[in-house]
Amino acid sequence: MRVDLFCSGSKGNSCLVRTSSTSILIDCGPTTKRYMKNALESAGLTPQTLDALLITHSHGDHIRQLSMFTEIPVYTCCPLKAKDSRGHLVHLDLHTVARPSRFTIGDLKILAIATSHDSGPSMGFVIDDGYEKLVYVTDTGYLPAEVYPVLTGADYYIFESNHDLEMLQQTNRPFWLKQRICSDTGHMNNMDSARLLARFITARTRRIVLAHLSEEANTPKLALAALDARLSAIGFDRSHLTIQAAEQWQPLHFGQMHEKQESKAKAETALQSADDCNPSQPSSVLASGISSGTAFLAGQTEASMPASNSSDSESSNMDTPAKEAVHSDFAFDSSPDQIPEEDFDFELPEIPRGMFPADASKFSDHH
Repeated sequence: MRVDLFCSGSKGNSCLVRTSSTSILIDCGPTTKRYMKNALESAGLTPQTLDALLITHSHGDHIRQLSMFTEIPVYTCCPLKAKDSRGHLVHLDLHTVARPSRFTIGDLKILAIATSHDSGPSMGFVIDDGYEKLVYVTDTGYLPAEVYPVLTGADYYIFESNHDLEMLQQTNRPFWLKQRICSDTGHMNNMDSARLLARFITARTRRIVLAHLSEEANTPKLALAALDARLSAIGFDRSHLTIQAAEQWQPLHFGQMHEKQESKAKAETALQSADDCNPSQPSSVLASGISSGTAFLAGQTEASMPASNSSDSESSNMDTPAKEAVHSDFAFDSSPDQIPEEDFDFELPEIPRGMFPADASKFSDHH
């Protein structure tokens, strides 16, 4: 699979996961439509050509650009609504996801797991394309032990390492906000993230991306040092492992399409073409159960994902795009923070009354 992490942090989150025949977006929270549009175009996609959008939770830094995705299925565990630039509600094709549950989008098998955040219902994902497995977990104060087995032994991890405890305490944030961030429904700190990752990763793991770093209460250096210290303490061999810390507006790209996966897509295209020429015969593709469409199978609660079939002969250069993968790295002259305010189109979710002081809503997106 190919993974493009477009942005990560309290100002916006979005990640593209794709194979040769399927593309899904996790969250759509950049601060401007321009950024979201340019990010997708860099991968040769538009909001309309994606197979689905997956939403982890309802905080603004994860859903700001929902109104761009009215023509594709949106998978969510929480209530969602979106407005256009005139303030009118737009229709969303919402599919409610139970936690845990398993569903399939094209050739991606997705396991949704519950996370713990003060947004209301929230979730992370284990995504398997039949060859590789990605764990995507951010915005959670902790993870219960019962999900540990399904998070173990993935090829790739995009995993929260939000704050350094000491640095957080030295910020000028109010005490209640510091408590919220450190709580079981807040964000995972560097030490807890490192402890869990050291438990989950195996010799199969090839890349870890530390995500959703606080710009005020963390630094990439601190997050990486915490994980390095933990892996050194347990004597983990990192010779095969790439570890990165995602910065807010610095896109990261890794992975590639599997050769067999590309061959399968070509074969399916050829079979479909033959079926189109001879409509009297049943489709071989459909008869075999292969579909590039979206199937929603919420409610199943198997304990783990199917084992992936990684091959030892697979290329070790994970940053080299596959021959047919459409991709070009992108960068902007300015971050969304420098774009005129009239380009912004989003509403922050309300915090339930009584949870925080009356003026707490202005902090709802500060992590």
